[in-house]
Amino acid sequence: MKKKYIFYNAIVTFVALVLMFSLFIVVTKNHDQNQAEKEIQIITEIYASNYDVNFDYSNSVDENIRITIIDSTGKVISDSSENIDTLDNHIDREEIVAALNNNPKTCIRKSDSTDVKMIYYALKAYDGDNYIFVRISMPLSNILNLVLRTIPSLLLILFFALTLSIIISYFFSKNILYPLKLVKDNLINIKNGEKLSDFQTTYDEDINKILLEINDIGDKLKLNFIQLKDNEAQLDYVLNNISNGIIAFDENERIKLINKTAGTIFNINDAENKTLNYLSLDIILINKIRSILLDGKNQFFEYYYNGNYYVCNLMKIKNDIYILVLNDITEAKNNEIIRSEFFANASHELKTPLTAIKGFTEVIMFKNTDESLKKPLESINKESNRILILIEDMLKLSKLENVKDITWNAVDLLQLSIEIKEVLQPLYESKNVSLKIEGKASFNGEKEHFYELIKNLVENSIKYNIDNGEVKIVLNQTDSEVTIEVIDNGIGIDVEDRNRIFERFYRVNKSRSRNTGGTGLGLSIVKHITQIYNGNIMLSSTLGKGTSIKIIFSK
Repeated sequence: MKKKYIFYNAIVTFVALVLMFSLFIVVTKNHDQNQAEKEIQIITEIYASNYDVNFDYSNSVDENIRITIIDSTGKVISDSSENIDTLDNHIDREEIVAALNNNPKTCIRKSDSTDVKMIYYALKAYDGDNYIFVRISMPLSNILNLVLRTIPSLLLILFFALTLSIIISYFFSKNILYPLKLVKDNLINIKNGEKLSDFQTTYDEDINKILLEINDIGDKLKLNFIQLKDNEAQLDYVLNNISNGIIAFDENERIKLINKTAGTIFNINDAENKTLNYLSLDIILINKIRSILLDGKNQFFEYYYNGNYYVCNLMKIKNDIYILVLNDITEAKNNEIIRSEFFANASHELKTPLTAIKGFTEVIMFKNTDESLKKPLESINKESNRILILIEDMLKLSKLENVKDITWNAVDLLQLSIEIKEVLQPLYESKNVSLKIEGKASFNGEKEHFYELIKNLVENSIKYNIDNGEVKIVLNQTDSEVTIEVIDNGIGIDVEDRNRIFERFYRVNKSRSRNTGGTGLGLSIVKHITQIYNGNIMLSSTLGKGTSIKIIFSK
């Protein structure tokens, strides 16, 4: 730092002196030029006022002054330095034109005859009724030579001033930079977490204040370092003892942090600073993460790995860092499978006796002649039908939950909607509801799935509609997606019910659902079919005005 201080001080001194001397030379040159202009004007006025046609001017002037006599046409009559026969007409010279217009001025240019830069000045002089021009010129180099003669002295002054500046800088640098050295040493100690040196005072009160502040900051930072280490230890303990696997990585898929649980899940150690491919050879997981990274949105997804089921939450935090949280749901998943199997088996077991009850009831109703038994028998038949429909829906739902293979066929959704309209004709006519179909679309999948999806949506819209209401099936297809939308102007859905209507057996109005024959499983079936084809459901509804449910399938 000391050498830099001396060097920069010398540079500043040198530049300042050079600028000062340059300014001095420019000012001197301009001053001398102004003096020369005044001098040439005076000389010209003397010669012009004492002009004598018989006087020989060629031998009566100083060698540095050139006098030229020019007649009114511009012809050179006499010249103190040149042979007039070799000179051109001067009527167009700038100084002659100025004198002719009675506005004389000095002009500077290179002489055509001598090829030397000159300063010119001309005046009119009268000889009776005629006039001539008296022009005086002087070499401008005389002024420049005068300026140049001062340069050696200036350079000598510059040398001594620069040398003196370096010597002074050398002796004063130690005292000037010593406080800064103390500041530097204390900052290094803070950086390394070492004990600060004892507080030392300097001659500079401002530096003393800075050193005092550094000492205070150092003490506070030391406490902060201790607290940070404690917090880091606590965070490590929490991360490594929670049941969830946590992995942090950057946008280049390089792992920044992985807790003990995640390491156990993937059976790896020392994964930090390695790429996500180090986690697992399962390309499904890596591709899933990459697709979410490209989408840029926080997402949940389910992942099966090494015999276990996990719900994964991928989210982006600041500085382009991503967090993947894996929650083990294997036990819940297995319980769900057991429940689903029980659900399906119980439904099958219940269906057989209920079918028999319904059959015997219908036989009894057909042969019954006792009016007192008619109403109970009708009630038994009605409830048997309702339970059988419920069991059918339960079996459909169970089947959908266990779908593993799909038979892929092109399904004409318009033709399917027309078939559904024909099937539901008795229902919507009995409710005085109109059913319309708009647009067309096709999608690959199983026809039975899309039949159930559209039929359940339309049935709901009819059952929960108003008298003389309207239901529309709107189909749309683009290069990237297919949409199925069912719109009605019925009773609508309250805000508090919208998030639950796709749950099993959830009814917005239970008494109304029973009256309309609803099982509470229709929209749950719609939800499961949508999930099978990785679709999305969009619901919009206004209470008392109607409902729109749109299913979106990406191609």
